[in-house]
Amino acid sequence: MSKIKYNCTSQMASTSKKRKWNETYQQYGFTKFSRDGLDAAQCIHCSTVLANCSLKPVKLSHHQSNLHPNIELTEEDLEAKRKRFDKQGTLPTYGFQPESKPRVQASFEVALKIAERKKTHTNGEELIKPCAEIMVRNVLGDKAKREISKISSSNNVRRRIDDMAADVCNQVCQEIRASEFRASLQLDESTDKANESQLIAFVRYEKEKKVKEEFLFCELLTTTTTAEEVKKLVDYFFEKNGLSWMQFQHNCTDGAPAMIGVRTGFMTLVKSKWPHISNCTALFTDMLSLSKTMPPELMSVLDS
Repeated sequence: MSKIKYNCTSQMASTSKKRKWNETYQQYGFTKFSRDGLDAAQCIHCSTVLANCSLKPVKLSHHQSNLHPNIELTEEDLEAKRKRFDKQGTLPTYGFQPESKPRVQASFEVALKIAERKKTHTNGEELIKPCAEIMVRNVLGDKAKREISKISSSNNVRRRIDDMAADVCNQVCQEIRASEFRASLQLDESTDKANESQLIAFVRYEKEKKVKEEFLFCELLTTTTTAEEVKKLVDYFFEKNGLSWMQFQHNCTDGAPAMIGVRTGFMTLVKSKWPHISNCTALFTDMLSLSKTMPPELMSVLDS
């Protein structure tokens, strides 16, 4: 779809006589278009918009004879095409084309498979889509292959993954809010391969009389890894997703000093503001800390 073009500048339109749309202009292949509160004419063949100063039979006819000399339609055909053009709405006019629901769903499902197998996002465009086109063309023909080619898989894999992640997070938060019982939160501060600190959160809650455990979030600690920053990050996530500490009963963390500090640890900060929260440290963290101070004689027994 070509971009909309105007044959008069705004300054010319403002200084010239303001013209009104006339239904007889439809015989030249135009439909009514409004811009800046003024009537204009839009060609149903190329979507070009002629500004208010061009609302003259001579200029409209000149456009058709110069740009569309080979298009000859009867009055009935012209009216039918104009109705189809008006029915399309304004989004296609500005270059926005509606996507087929099956194609969008296929794009999401391919992105999900790429994410589940931890493959690079370019696999969709460079490998999966070409292979799918080859298989469909050989089995179903070129027409089906052209439909497969319309599935978007180039630069939107990450966006699809982000959309699905946001949707899952929203569902989990809705289930936490709807639960009859308070949930439990588990936090773990870790470092990725880029040596950046990540805060990982898991949640356990009741749904339909069953205990459900889900991944809640993984956020980057951009400044420091102090207890104050960890609490700010958790509080920000809660606020953004409509959660509150009143919906939680238990908090479990790793054994990092920022988490379990007696005076300024994360658990202490939470407990001081929300006394109903009970705290504990993860079992594997306690075992790891204990193994570092365990006598060699006992360690040899455990190892055996």
